[in-house]
Amino acid sequence: MRIVTVLVAGALVAAAPAAAQAQTSAPTPTAGTPDDAGLAYRYAAGLDGNLALGVVDRFLVNARGDMLVTTPVWGLYLEPRWTYAEVNDVKTDAEYYLRAVGFFHPRDRFYGFAVGLLERSFRRRYEVRATGGAGVGSNLVQTVPFQLLVAQGEVYETTEFYVADLIGDPDATSTQRGVVRPVTRLSGRLRFADKTALFFDAYFKPAIDDFEDYRILAKASFELALAHPGGHLLAARALLDYTRETVRVVGTSEDEMMLTFGVAVRRE
Repeated sequence: MRIVTVLVAGALVAAAPAAAQAQTSAPTPTAGTPDDAGLAYRYAAGLDGNLALGVVDRFLVNARGDMLVTTPVWGLYLEPRWTYAEVNDVKTDAEYYLRAVGFFHPRDRFYGFAVGLLERSFRRRYEVRATGGAGVGSNLVQTVPFQLLVAQGEVYETTEFYVADLIGDPDATSTQRGVVRPVTRLSGRLRFADKTALFFDAYFKPAIDDFEDYRILAKASFELALAHPGGHLLAARALLDYTRETVRVVGTSEDEMMLTFGVAVRRE
């Protein structure tokens, strides 16, 4: 049988009006141009995915969003995300994710932060994963063509797995597992020209007492500007998500990669 593959996605991203150097969708904990009181904000919502029809019917959709509010002294960032996937009408993924970050002096060269996450993943076979911690970061490079952020923190992560049969922890007797992890983050945005930009965000999370127990989370998006309707930017977009977990439920994959395509609309 001939296989027909269709890639479909969409994304909608909006932010508060700002100058050309606004940090809309940038990796830094700043948000556009502050008003007279020093308050600035941005928000975004997105939908992307892929679809294949033929010998194997595959369907995947991602719903993403974020909101950032900052003043010279504090900032608050919220990021919800939902993923659902099926192969031949059988559910292969149902993932829920919520991240909240509080910033202290977010517009300075160096800033402090506290972070909390709640996650649930059918694909990785855990009912809930809760993470909390704190650290320091730096707005290392802040230019129009290139922005770079680095951060270092420490978090406590507790996971409730479906079963206690874990690769990487053969002595596990409980479905609940707690780990202290130092976390290193590298995030940035590179503008190749007026019409193209690359965004990347990567985390390395080893266990503090066992460097063979680690997690890697990385994502990248490439945007090609198509038009500027009504003061907005309309762009074609490709997104790549990658994760690695060395301690995981038996039968799940160590490495996971997801590629989706769509369009983005952003107001700057």
